[in-house]
Amino acid sequence: MNLMQTNKNYVAWAVVLLAVIVMVGFKTSAPPATRLGFLSINQLVVEIPEYQASRGRLDTMIYELNQAMEGKVAEWEEKQQAFVRDSASMNALIREDKRKELQSLTQSIQAFNQVSEDEVAKQDSALVQPILDEIQLAIDQVAEKKGYTHILNTDVRAVNGPAMVLYANDQSYVGQLVLEEYFTMKK
Repeated sequence: MNLMQTNKNYVAWAVVLLAVIVMVGFKTSAPPATRLGFLSINQLVVEIPEYQASRGRLDTMIYELNQAMEGKVAEWEEKQQAFVRDSASMNALIREDKRKELQSLTQSIQAFNQVSEDEVAKQDSALVQPILDEIQLAIDQVAEKKGYTHILNTDVRAVNGPAMVLYANDQSYVGQLVLEEYFTMKK
């Protein structure tokens, strides 16, 4: 055997030995420990004063929109009753005009309802999203400080099914820790 062949054998054996050492090292290293926590975002949000104040403003807006909608519906009902009551004695041109007026009111009510729902959803999102962002920061801090690898939201449900968290002991509840972290961050 020549010197070149011997060096190739040593290199091959060194690569095999290194591969075995690496594989043994990976097999003996323990997987990182999993630590789960759970909370209810909905429960946390309602305990935050900024949400309660925002919710009051949103409830006022919803009340005002409902009042306006009730006025529109009452107007439509009044005109509908008059149309039904008087349509037999109306000339055809007036009857058609009243029918179109009712149709226009119906469309106006539908459009107002859709715009109202969209505006409420937009305002709700605008009021709640900053709070949710801050709660997420608090969750991240608690997970990092306390060593949680996962924090689950018990509000989440499978589509047409049970909650995603089917069991958790009370020691895994991190909601209070998150609230404390949230209020610490707000100081």
